[in-house]
Amino acid sequence: MRRSVLSPSRLPQGWVVLALLAIWAVTSALAYRAWIHGADHRDFYARWTGARLLLFEGRDLYSEGTTRLIQMRIFGALLPPDQDQWGFAYPAIIVGPLLPFWLINDVEVATAIWVGFSLAALVGSLLLLRQLMSPRPHPAVIALLIAWSYTLLMLFQGQFTGFVAAAIAIGIWAHWTGRHGLAGLVASLALFKPALSVLPLAALCLLAIRERRPSFLFGLAIGVGVLFSLSFLLAGWWIPGWIEALGAYSEYAKVSWPIRDAWDLGPLAFAFLAAVVLAPLMALRRASGLDQLAATIPLGIILLPQTLIWELSMLLVPFLLAWRGRGRVAVLAAWVLGWLGLLPTAVREWWEIETAVMSAVTLFVIVIAARLSPRAEDDPTHRLRPKPQTTP
Repeated sequence: MRRSVLSPSRLPQGWVVLALLAIWAVTSALAYRAWIHGADHRDFYARWTGARLLLFEGRDLYSEGTTRLIQMRIFGALLPPDQDQWGFAYPAIIVGPLLPFWLINDVEVATAIWVGFSLAALVGSLLLLRQLMSPRPHPAVIALLIAWSYTLLMLFQGQFTGFVAAAIAIGIWAHWTGRHGLAGLVASLALFKPALSVLPLAALCLLAIRERRPSFLFGLAIGVGVLFSLSFLLAGWWIPGWIEALGAYSEYAKVSWPIRDAWDLGPLAFAFLAAVVLAPLMALRRASGLDQLAATIPLGIILLPQTLIWELSMLLVPFLLAWRGRGRVAVLAAWVLGWLGLLPTAVREWWEIETAVMSAVTLFVIVIAARLSPRAEDDPTHRLRPKPQTTP
């Protein structure tokens, strides 16, 4: 039977854009009214304050003086040294692209608009990513996955993880559909949080080299070049200060580094984590390129230092790519496990364990989807191979 043009899997692009704009507007309004207006802080506050101190007062983003000013303007007083100091620990490349947010005079309004934009970007990127799958998951699946504990916490805090996940998802979609230059350009924005993005970006670069698709590398180089050139123009030579700020951040903020934490616990814990990581990676040796690429996201969370558990909202990308056949059951089980992870919050160290557990579980989810429901259109002998773009 003929499909309706308004079928959920074939919505016209104009309606999709309008829906995303509505999500942005409604989410921004609800966020402002429900949990931002009158609150003491959100994570976006420190980025907004630091960026404005740079742009309007010429302050060094990473100096101790700027950190003290951020504290005074957010909390009205200096914070004790044993608390999170709210220093500007992000790379200065975020200042230029997000200039419209820094120009908003009210921090609460800017944060609410950022939260709405983050959700709209995440929804839109996952709608694009689902086009790579056959059959395509229903759009309601995206709504279900986003209604996850870690994603909601990320939005509540006004975090940047959703934006990074969206950049990676769009980069994967664009590369697999033959838009290689666009893929590199958009993927460069994932460097807003390098620890979350460096591994999937490296995998995409390897893919481009092996498949002789230099346009991705050119697009990535142009994106990175523009980001850094603009940041140097606005903030000067900021890299040494940023590295020093990262060291200070690791001292006062909560940082999860599963592989280091396992090493600190002893040889048995490290060997167990290594086995838990290596087993699914070995099982994915002959999996499709999308499955191998999806595995780099939880692998990066395990191998590189991360902040609190809302970083796990990055796992929405591999969850959607694994949503097929029997893999759907595994994704749902991991989704439920994420909600159950909120129960033992009284245990102080649980969030560190939770980061390692959920990332390892996601690796096994990808294996289950790849082994029990392989992608029929992919040749397993051509790993990390995107489909060429077809011409009408």
